[in-house]
Amino acid sequence: MSSISFCSLCGAANEPARQHCFACGHPLTTDNEQAQDAILLHDRYLLGELLGSGGFSRVYRGSDQHANGRAVAIKEISLRGLSVQQAIEATETFHREMRILSALTHPQVPRAYDHFTDQSHWYLILEYIEGQTLETFLSTREAQGQPLSLEEIINMGLQLCMVLEYLHSRQPPIIYRDLKPSNIMHTPRSLLVLIDFGIARTYRHGQARDTQRLGSPGYAAPEQYGRAQTTPQSDIYSLGALLHFLLSGQDPAEELPLPRSLAPRPLQHESERAELAVLSQRMRSPDPAIRPQSCQEVAFSLQAIKQRLMLHESTRIWRPPTPQPLPLHHVSLASQQQIQQFAPPSHSPLPRTTSHISRRTLLISLAALTAVTAVGIGWHNENTAPKVVDIGSPDEKPELALQLLVYPGNAGNFPEFMHTVAWAPDGKLIASASADGTVEVWRNDSANTVWTVRAHKMRIWAVAWSPNGKFLASASDDGTVRIGDTTKILTYQTPIIHPQFQTSVRAVAWSPSGHLLASASSDGVVNIWDSSTGHTLLTYLGHTTGYAVTSVAWSPDGNHLASASQDHTVQLWTASAGNRFQMYQGHTDFVNSVVWSPDGTRLASASSDGSAQVWDASTGHTILTYKEHTNVVNAIAWSPDGKFLASASDDQTVRVWEVATGRTALICQGHTAPVNAVAWAPDGKLLASASNDGTARIWQAS
Repeated sequence: MSSISFCSLCGAANEPARQHCFACGHPLTTDNEQAQDAILLHDRYLLGELLGSGGFSRVYRGSDQHANGRAVAIKEISLRGLSVQQAIEATETFHREMRILSALTHPQVPRAYDHFTDQSHWYLILEYIEGQTLETFLSTREAQGQPLSLEEIINMGLQLCMVLEYLHSRQPPIIYRDLKPSNIMHTPRSLLVLIDFGIARTYRHGQARDTQRLGSPGYAAPEQYGRAQTTPQSDIYSLGALLHFLLSGQDPAEELPLPRSLAPRPLQHESERAELAVLSQRMRSPDPAIRPQSCQEVAFSLQAIKQRLMLHESTRIWRPPTPQPLPLHHVSLASQQQIQQFAPPSHSPLPRTTSHISRRTLLISLAALTAVTAVGIGWHNENTAPKVVDIGSPDEKPELALQLLVYPGNAGNFPEFMHTVAWAPDGKLIASASADGTVEVWRNDSANTVWTVRAHKMRIWAVAWSPNGKFLASASDDGTVRIGDTTKILTYQTPIIHPQFQTSVRAVAWSPSGHLLASASSDGVVNIWDSSTGHTLLTYLGHTTGYAVTSVAWSPDGNHLASASQDHTVQLWTASAGNRFQMYQGHTDFVNSVVWSPDGTRLASASSDGSAQVWDASTGHTILTYKEHTNVVNAIAWSPDGKFLASASDDQTVRVWEVATGRTALICQGHTAPVNAVAWAPDGKLLASASNDGTARIWQAS
């Protein structure tokens, strides 16, 4: 009788060889194993409470005594009592997981710190992820009578797209193979983290099928059962099953052998919900060729649904006034012809809101992450409410800016997406870049292309000229910042690639001295590095992990930086030490752009909440809120004299307005898709803009 193990949970008697209770499945521990709680593993790791178990392994919470008691997760694989074949499988699982995790750096993947073994166990020391499994989180919400909203479901889908796209973009690609609620942690910040890589594998070109048939019923793609080799489309199948479960509450395992269509469930926004259901059904097709070909494609679809959902909500809550017709009497005939050439037909008037997806809301880097409230201590004053400036009566109509030139952009792939535009310091050249990774430099007086280079493998988010005008830096979805020597036409220097860039780089900016570069990426990190060597000098981690930092700007004196993020904040911090001294939280959605005033006393920011805001750099007090755009505001630029701001929007316009009063002075109207970027010429007389319509345009600003 002494060899019988009694379950500590239900009290059932179990045979000595059993590791889990036959009655309830609870892990069984022997006296020797329980004694491990009082000792250090590997003379370093203190074993704590059991967090979970499955297969051959158990996971404990522990602490690293060599790292100031840092919390860790200790994954233990026991070889005791296993057959020879089972021991081989357990050992292979351990080494595969260790090898994969050791090569990954991503906020949604636990870091592997250490590994070791004793006579009968393998141990893997992992980053401890605070929170609960998505399975537990969903059960709790359901028990509380608070099912997920459609926006929450889409946000979860976007987050999972981000981490899966990261895995699939490794070389060779990593296929997760076990996406399900119990393998996803939901953190207090609502970040989703994959926690079990036990059956993940690397893709092997030319292999007919997987060597092992592994996966969870209902979530595993058909090819995981030996029909073919698993590919990224296998994870897309699992993500589709998870989205189906989040929408319907139906366990995919109960729908075998064939997935069922979505059952009725009371939710608002039925049209958007139906779109998501159709997408989920396509993702779960038995034929991998019918499924979306990448998580990036899935993310595009999810973001489009989310944008329509947001537009629907904003229309329901607040309706802007009907726009007044704009005068055209002072525009030259040639300019009118250019406007007509690129404008919608007369029978299809320019909409006040648009379903086009802006560069700031498209995920690709998957950057597109969804925002949560930033955690941290920043400036807050309950008595200081944002001030919305009265810009005058409806009869006071702003003028229409004179359009001087249209640059058609690259004629290759994705000509409809032009994401960024920047003036050279001498004001004679302009650089623009598009979604196919091409940078073009052209003359502002003739639109003649000076040189074109395929600078990156993927979309370019930002370009920036060095202060002396000799170099051009570009930031891309391919995870790199590259510097080109513009004195040598069609020549690019060897790429300078920051070793921590694991996701898309969304912004880049030169210091006023030209010696340093700041770059920001979709994992929420900002880096300062030496522009000549690529050596990292400082890494800023103040923003919410996993939410893209969309814009970074140096103060005019070069001592401070401002960074804007999808976590709804703008943060000000020192360039020398990375100490944050200000956090602005006046926006209610993604902050897409931030700029300093020329005198360094104020900042202006643009947001997906449809507003542009001006605020004091020293106090964080809101000075002015500009709400004349009718859609997402993607970019903002300060005039060289400090008197005006120009803002670019998804409403297809650029608006020039007075900083002191908020009065709209000019409207640049001619683009036929969201405007992604705007920049002032050094002399302040001209403006350049770039749009998803594939063009860059120059406007008379004074």
